[in-house]
Amino acid sequence: MQASSLAVLRCLLLGLLLLGTTLHAAPRYSPDEQENIRIYQAASRAVVNITSIAIN
Repeated sequence: MQASSLAVLRCLLLGLLLLGTTLHAAPRYSPDEQENIRIYQAASRAVVNITSIAIN
């Protein structure tokens, strides 16, 4: 391999490593969000979180 190809490969591997690390990080919730989560979990197992609405 050429030196430039190795440099590109190293950058790609580093990027994948960093992406994988950040994707598996634990989310941090504010105290208000934590309280909302606690309330929803206590209220019903049937409650869902709708994150988007699409109209067809």
